Amino acid sequence: MAQVFKCGSIANIINANKSEDKTLKASKDKKKKKSMKKFNEIIEENNNKLIEINKIEAKDEESVESEDEFETKSGETKKQKVLRERDERNEEKNERTVFVGNLPQNITIKYLKKLFKSCGEIQSIRLRGAVPEEQKMSKKVAVITKSFNSSKDNINAYVVYKSTDDMLKAIKLNGTEIDGHHIRVDKAVKDVSHDSSRSIFVGNLPFIVKEEELYQLFGEFGDIEAVRVIRDSKTGVGKGFGFISFKSKDSVILALEKNEFKLNGRELRVIRAKNESSNKNKPKKERLKRKSNEDNSEETVPQKERQFKKNKKLNSKPEFEGIVAKKAKQKIKKKKEMKSIDIKRKQKKLSQIFSK
Repeated sequence: MAQVFKCGSIANIINANKSEDKTLKASKDKKKKKSMKKFNEIIEENNNKLIEINKIEAKDEESVESEDEFETKSGETKKQKVLRERDERNEEKNERTVFVGNLPQNITIKYLKKLFKSCGEIQSIRLRGAVPEEQKMSKKVAVITKSFNSSKDNINAYVVYKSTDDMLKAIKLNGTEIDGHHIRVDKAVKDVSHDSSRSIFVGNLPFIVKEEELYQLFGEFGDIEAVRVIRDSKTGVGKGFGFISFKSKDSVILALEKNEFKLNGRELRVIRAKNESSNKNKPKKERLKRKSNEDNSEETVPQKERQFKKNKKLNSKPEFEGIVAKKAKQKIKKKKEMKSIDIKRKQKKLSQIFSK
């Protein structure tokens, strides 16, 4: 039996299908608009957060910079005050300190305490000037394990006393022999007005030379007060010159006879040591501020020995930075790094949202 349709029924079916399509499209558009609105809100929120972060960082940087410029009641900045107080403490401590050179490498702090406590109460002892056996090894490890480079057979020390009077007593131990080494004991902070008339300059020395060799060579001319071979602080190899101080001026005249004497195939140049005239107005010279302990000499290196230094560029930057300034720089650097990491993270999130 054939199916009977009422008039207009086909039209109703077609219209119904069309209305369904429209509602489906409308719901899709609504969802799309909603997601776009949400996406725009996220972007706006992130931008606002970035603006706030930038404002906070700008304030922090300003506060850090102004911290260094903040003036105290005395008229100096906070940074200057910290540096001044530290320098004053170090200066007072250095006035109570003796420098001990040409010690045998196997020396111990226990042995040094036993030797120097006879002069007074000791505050601290520290070993310096060690040259490690391996380049990567630290000096501290080299001292503990006694792993030293063969280019140098001695080590230095600083003995800090609790009073200046005790420090002056300790200087009398200068020249004491320990395991075949004549130790050199002197003030850690020394006046520039040093009497160089009792000293000689020895040039063209073999690069691998021991202080004791010079003691044996020049000891025949009189009592030696000190022998200093100038060495490279990293390798311990000699720089080819040194100074010898005698107890008497007469010994200097006799020692000049060793000029052109051959030591290990090298012809020595022996002359009188001279003071730098321009240094007369300078009050003090501190050993402790030198890069190398062995370079602590008041005598001037003759002109010929200094020719290689003419073209050397001077470092315009200071060797140290103030504590406050250093911490401030580190803080700013860390914040910049964190900022860049945060921005990259946010960019990654945004790209993931766009890809969806």
